This record gives sequence, C-alpha cells and structure tokens, in this order.
Amino acid sequence: MAVTGTINKTVTYYLNQPVSNNIQAIITNLDKTKLYPRNFEDEHIEVNIPDFNLRYYREGKRIHKLGVVVGRIDRPTPLFSDTIEYMVLNPTWTIPDNLIKRDLIHVLRENPHYLKEHNIHVFRRKKEIEITQKMLDPYEKSQKYVPYRFVQFSGDDNALGRVKFMFPNKYAVYLHDTDNKSLFSRRYKVYSSGCMRVENPFTLVNTLLSHTKKPYDSHKIEDILATSQPKTISLKEPIPIHILYFTVYEEDGLAYFKNDIYLYDKIIEESTQDNKKDFFTIPKKRLISIKKKKIVPLSN
Repeated sequence: MAVTGTINKTVTYYLNQPVSNNIQAIITNLDKTKLYPRNFEDEHIEVNIPDFNLRYYREGKRIHKLGVVVGRIDRPTPLFSDTIEYMVLNPTWTIPDNLIKRDLIHVLRENPHYLKEHNIHVFRRKKEIEITQKMLDPYEKSQKYVPYRFVQFSGDDNALGRVKFMFPNKYAVYLHDTDNKSLFSRRYKVYSSGCMRVENPFTLVNTLLSHTKKPYDSHKIEDILATSQPKTISLKEPIPIHILYFTVYEEDGLAYFKNDIYLYDKIIEESTQDNKKDFFTIPKKRLISIKKKKIVPLSN
C-alpha cells in the first residue's frame, strides 16, 4: 500500500488499526446493499454521507463529483430516495420552527441586532413586524408552533447561497449553495442542521439545465443572479437522488474506508446474531467537540 502526504498521528492511528476492523466494515456495508436495487437509474445523483461527496451518474459513468457538508452528529442528514423537481436561484430562507427554538431565540438574546445584520425579516401572516425578545421567549421550550415567520432575503450572505435544489420531502431537507465556503476544507464536514451544502453548485446547475421545461443558458442564469430576485426553474424530467450511508466503497479501482460518523455501522454490527448487545453505548469521544465559544450563524 502506498502512503502519500504527511505521516501524522491521525495517519498512524489508522495504519495501526487491526485488519479485522476493515473486514467487519466490509461485511456491514454489504448488508446495507440488500436495501437497494442492483442498479440505480441511468441518470441519477448519489450523496454518500460518510464520504462528504455528491456524485452525478449518467449511463453508468460518473460525470461529476462534488463535495458536500452534511448534518451535524446531533442533527443527522436523513437517508432516503427522491427526485429533484426544481431549483431556485437567489433563494430566500424561511427559518424552520425547530431552528427558531433551538438556535435563533438564544442567538437573539445574545445579539439583538442579529436579524438586521443578516437581512432577516419577521412576518406575522403577510405583515412584516418588529419582533422583541419578550414575544419569543415563551416559545423557546414550548411545543407550540412559533407564530412568526423569519425570512432571510436573497443575497450573498444568505445561508442557502445563490441556489437550492428541491426534492420536496417530509424531512424538509435539500441541496443548496452556502455563504460559508470555508467548511469544505474541513476534514469532517458535519456542520449543517440536516440539509446538504454543495461545493461548486453551479456545476450541478449547468448539468440540470438540459432537463428544464424552458430553455436556459449560462448567460440567462447570470442575468437572473444579477437581479437578486428569487427565480424557480422547473425540470421537465425529475432527476432521482439517493441519500446513502456507505463507509466502505470501491471507486476507480481502489477501496475506501470512511469514518462511521453517525454510528449507523456500529448499530448494525451490534444488532447481528453473534454480536448482540443489551445496550448500545455511544462512545464518549466522537469526531469533533462542539463548544459554543461565540455566536455562530444559523445553518440549514
């Protein structure tokens, strides 16, 4: 086996892992293949969560491989299959109720100017209003739906970036651009609240233009982006998308072993006949430690 790059503590740790770990990982991932058909559609997208990559396939060939940021350990991206029906340029972002309660109310308590600084407007029904902390506090721990809409308007600082790719689903997750490109350089790209942020998303936009109901070219897309006004572009041929979780896979003749970031492999392994445990124990040390040292922007 050829090893390139810096030999540091991380590399040494993985080189010293017993081969039995890799054998078990292969067995566990083979088990998962039983859930899927032998082949996916002629044209489709796969997002493999532990690999932090999106792959676009056409007629059995990979035409794109784009990095993705996925859900945090405590807010995992769900696994399911769907079809991309449309994309939105210059999207606005309506902050979900759960994020208002879990994040925004606390953030506003620490920084009352957060809404203005991030171009977020508040509505009650169709009327824009001024919100106060006193109006929000009762909902932070409540089961009741927050009766206000928080909408971040389009722009370069929008949490969704300049485009989102929609496949309406019960989890309310989707693919989108991001205003924070630096996260793609991190080793473990687990920073979202469930949605998947795509590196170089306009590579995907340009590919999907061949499936739109109305004709578009790159110049038309640039003109739309320059307006900063939301624009929905529907697809005449929805594109299948599969959100997967494979920590072992083969690509270009090489085998890859990825970290079990959500511990799904561990759950499967400890559910087998010869390895059943009475209790599932989450390791004390996971991938990263999440420490709130400062107020961070909301994320989707």
